[in-house]
Amino acid sequence: MPTNPLPPPTTQPPLQPIRTREKRDAISAALEAYRIETSAAWPALAKLSPSTRFDEIALVPGGVFERGSGPHFEAAATLYVDLKDVETNEMISTYFPATVAGHFVSGGSDTLAAEIDSVTIDSSSLGDGDDEDDAS
Repeated sequence: MPTNPLPPPTTQPPLQPIRTREKRDAISAALEAYRIETSAAWPALAKLSPSTRFDEIALVPGGVFERGSGPHFEAAATLYVDLKDVETNEMISTYFPATVAGHFVSGGSDTLAAEIDSVTIDSSSLGDGDDEDDAS
């Protein structure tokens, strides 16, 4: 009788759209407080130009999901930065797709808060050689 050398696949609850305003607001607040400039992804973004400036990171409407009824969420986002063009010496505004992962926590006083666990940025559109930069 043949044996299967592969472990059984792990099953995670499917992603479901977050429909409550409280959860979306908690994620937005956590993302607004997140310091991308001090994250693990910043060095890769900074090397895209001689002068890289962070503008903002925003959730994509309709792209915010939770995994089952647990505390974990994933969201699509857009990262906006200004890059200095080496040929013209002018600043150029651009954006990159990003994925945000995190979890919900109690915010005290019966409020819900969110914490960002990681932000993954896809800067491959500039051909920098790295497809994704993880900002844990």
